Amino acid sequence: MLNDFQLKQKLKTCVEEHTQRSEKAGRNMYICPFCESGTGTNKTGAFGLYENETKFKCFSCGRNGDIGDFIAELENLPAGQGMKRARELYGNTEPVKIEPVKEKKQPANFATFYQQIKTAGIKNDYFNKRGFSDKTINDFNLGFIQKENGYINAIIPVSNNYYIERGTAGDFKHNEGEPAIFNIADLWNKDKEPVFICEGWADALSVYEVEGYAISTNSTDNYKRVIEALQERPTESPLIIAFDNDKPGNDKAEKLAGELEKLGYIATRYKPENYNDLNEFLQHDRNGFINAITEAEKTAKNQQENYNDNYFNNEVEGILSDIWTGKHNPKSTGFLSIDRALDGGLYPGLSVIGAESSLGKSTLVMNIAENMAEAGDDVLLFSLEMTKAQILTRGLSRQSFLLSGKKTGYSAGEIKKNLAGDLHKEIEAYKNKIAGRLIVFESYGGTTAELIRERVKRHIIKTGRVPVIVIDYLQMISDQERQTEMQQIDHSIEILKGLSAEYNARILCISSLNRASYKEAVKMEAFKGSGKIEYTADFVLGLSLLKSKFGALDDNQLNEEMQKQPREMMLQILKGRDIDTRKTAELLYYSKYNCFDDRLNQWQEHQEKQQTGNPFLMSR
Repeated sequence: MLNDFQLKQKLKTCVEEHTQRSEKAGRNMYICPFCESGTGTNKTGAFGLYENETKFKCFSCGRNGDIGDFIAELENLPAGQGMKRARELYGNTEPVKIEPVKEKKQPANFATFYQQIKTAGIKNDYFNKRGFSDKTINDFNLGFIQKENGYINAIIPVSNNYYIERGTAGDFKHNEGEPAIFNIADLWNKDKEPVFICEGWADALSVYEVEGYAISTNSTDNYKRVIEALQERPTESPLIIAFDNDKPGNDKAEKLAGELEKLGYIATRYKPENYNDLNEFLQHDRNGFINAITEAEKTAKNQQENYNDNYFNNEVEGILSDIWTGKHNPKSTGFLSIDRALDGGLYPGLSVIGAESSLGKSTLVMNIAENMAEAGDDVLLFSLEMTKAQILTRGLSRQSFLLSGKKTGYSAGEIKKNLAGDLHKEIEAYKNKIAGRLIVFESYGGTTAELIRERVKRHIIKTGRVPVIVIDYLQMISDQERQTEMQQIDHSIEILKGLSAEYNARILCISSLNRASYKEAVKMEAFKGSGKIEYTADFVLGLSLLKSKFGALDDNQLNEEMQKQPREMMLQILKGRDIDTRKTAELLYYSKYNCFDDRLNQWQEHQEKQQTGNPFLMSR
């Protein structure tokens, strides 16, 4: 007996027992045994086999599925009974021919109706007035019926199961059967010529009239059928979206372009400037229409040809020039130990720092931001937890400690309570060295990743400078559209990653951890369950107590380390593009004064090395 997987491999055998290949369509395309697509004038069947011939779909009637679904359709079986019947027919090595049940309720088939219309001989100039020649009318079997009230209506066949009916006098509109794409076969034309995706049947026929290729969705809401068709069977033809020149048409054209882009197609948009749609253009200015269609096709072809410019071969020299001129060079964080661990400093890209609460991750990131501002970089700080007052008092506290030669100073609490005395020197130092390059955005739940992106772009446009972007912290970024925290973080990470890539920007972002302990060094596993951080970020750093480097701490050791002033810390490189992830930076954290410092102060030696050669060759 065959198992279900093996049974599904029998689909092609089953199909070929009940229909035949289409004369003009591609490989694995057949006449549809349900709607008979492929028996018309063009002989291009829309029924195809996909996914290694285990799935079928008809782009005309929409039926799709596996061998069970195919047999169920043929024998009019209840849902879920198709595979059972497939086992009976094909479970043994000798297949049994399926005999379709005569009483099966088939979808409406209008083939006979179309033939009656063609031979009815009703004369009307409706199609000719719309700009269509007798050849176009005959090619698409366009015809007329006379209603009981004496009115004559036009019939436009779309498939054997679907037609469009329009009044030749007045605005009568009616569609009958199962909706389908008009002239869908043109999407895969053998000449690989541009295809216009139109809104109405008359627009598609207008393009055909001047020897172009076109399909129509028959409504703007039906554009998703085009996406489904291309997902099942890609095309090599350039695509031109030619929806009506009105708000609904423009809105849906934009959505269709976005969906096509996800599939790898860059479709051009064409709309006649002085007309609502293509057929109106054809009727009023045939020569102008021919020229416009030709130009639109040429533009689409050029865009497809220009795609070759995207090959990496065309970018190699430019990228090397950027590398050698320093565009991708790191910038110092102001901490020698961190710069060494990162092979030079903060590189362009998205860097994420994680640590347990109260270990000083916000202070460290703020210190780095202040150092980079002091070095001359614009810094945009998105503070989603602290107020500007908290940021300022912490910054002044650090300045008081630095100005004392790292011997004493004032805490942020003392400054808030006005117990620090004269802070003239600290204020002037903070304003002159840091605040002139620092822009702070404070928010508590109202800042989205999109808003961060727009504010960064606005800064670049206004100043011509790419800033360092600091976000405190990731989990506080607002996102009302996504339900779970992981979905929100994933979305934010994607936006920030795109922003860093677009502007070659340095983004430093704080993250809380899902799996961590004060007693242990941070591991990459601590970011698991926090979304795409570990996969998408360029650099992932973990801040821990230094002593945890040598093993988990017990309660007494933990209390002892947390009480130290300064506290001995380490920053681990958990992930880094093209750098050694085994490195750590050893730091001292003066929590009272909101200040980090290198544990081993070799800054003077570092500066001397800068004058003579590579400053990061020492102690590596």
